[in-house]
This record gives sequence, C-alpha cells and structure tokens, in this order.
Amino acid sequence: MKSLLLLDDDDVLRESLKNNLIKFFDSIYEAADIQQALEKIKSYTINFYLLDLNLPDGNGLQLIQTILEHNKNSHIIVLTAYSSIATAVEAMKLGATDYLVKPVFQEDILNAFKFIQTKDKDITLKAVSPKRVEWEHIQKVLKENNYNISSTAKALNMHRRTLQRKLQKKPVNS
Repeated sequence: MKSLLLLDDDDVLRESLKNNLIKFFDSIYEAADIQQALEKIKSYTINFYLLDLNLPDGNGLQLIQTILEHNKNSHIIVLTAYSSIATAVEAMKLGATDYLVKPVFQEDILNAFKFIQTKDKDITLKAVSPKRVEWEHIQKVLKENNYNISSTAKALNMHRRTLQRKLQKKPVNS
C-alpha cells in the first residue's frame, strides 16, 4: 500500500499536487504545518513524503528524523522555492531521498519516488554563474552563524542592509 503525506503551507499547491498524484497512491494525507504533519505521522502508516522546506512553524527538515523512526524505509522528498546547496546537503544527510525545487512537475516527483523512469535522460553540465556561487556562499555562512544577519554580514565583510537585500531576492538558477 502506497500512502503519501503532502506537507506544504500553500493550500493551492497542496491541492494541485494531490489532484495530480491521487492515481499513484492508495491514500494521500495533507498537512499545512509541522504540528499537523506530526499528528498524521503518528496516526497513519505513511511511506512517501513531500515536505516543504519553509513552513510557518519551522522547517520541514525537522521531521525527517521522526519520519525515519516510524518507518526507516520511507521515501522523503524535500521541496523548496529557495534552494541552496547547503540545505540540499543537509536534507540528504538527514535521510531525505531527494531535494526538488519549486515549481515542480508531476514527472519530477514520480521520478524521485522511482515510480517512472525517463528514457534517455539527457544530462548536460552547465557552468555555475558567479551570482549563484555568491548565493550558495551566503547561505553557507548564514547557517554557520545560526541565521544571525548581523554576524553573517560581519563574517562576509558586508554591510547588514546589503546582505538583507541580497537575501530578499530569489536565488539565481544557474
């Protein structure tokens, strides 16, 4: 039996994902925050998870350990609109199966859960832009400073307001 927990604070996205994935799962549970997700994890046998990274009451990564304690064979995908290498690495270290960046397509999710395999997947390597490297470095230093903006700005030898402006922008794709 395949069951899925969708954890995302965006009601529209959650409903859209549910409608697109319903035919691949026997049951789909929904949660808008960590507290609701914990209730579902403890109440039901779930083996597939789509976890949003940024939630109103915390971080989706907080749930990975709890999920794996209930079922060590769980497949966990972390979704985020603000990706960084640091959070991707952290998610994988904690036990996530995959890390996907929004907007995400049904095929991407199914591929990550190994439901379908794309044939002749064309792999092309692209150079990473300097802006993307800067974004990744800022995220790494921010995490090292426990997400303290002032400490991070000082460590980066950057004005605090400049750092805040950079953080308000969405990350560069390449």
